[in-house]
Amino acid sequence: MGKSLSFSKLCDLANNFGQGVPANLVVAVIMEESGGQPDVVSEDGAVGLMQLLKRYHKGVDLTNPEKNVQLGCKTLISFYNFVNHTSEPDWANLEFVRRSLAAYVAGPGNVEPFSDESRWDAEVKQYCDNIENMWQKRRFCDG
Repeated sequence: MGKSLSFSKLCDLANNFGQGVPANLVVAVIMEESGGQPDVVSEDGAVGLMQLLKRYHKGVDLTNPEKNVQLGCKTLISFYNFVNHTSEPDWANLEFVRRSLAAYVAGPGNVEPFSDESRWDAEVKQYCDNIENMWQKRRFCDG
């Protein structure tokens, strides 16, 4: 395994390539997904900071932190809009954010119905809880 990027570097990536997703949320996803390691590859073949699958991003160097964050945030926004039936994310709506995180980790077709969290797998709930706790309490990118 490679070396983790500093929180300062992760915040810079989130602010510059996060496509409007709050920087603290981006960094929380990164920490949960990869521990901040840009070259990590999971058992399932997910690559990089935000653990993207090569089959959806052919020809892209997913170990490139800028590209990975840009594509990871684009994916998160897309899932947010899909599961919440909206065209503009409201990152202050925690319920909607949790739904998008559930779709990010489990796939948008695997967390139905998104509005009923009691039907989600325990692993999906834990993933969302972990990110919510980091995002809301850790404040990686503030001051």
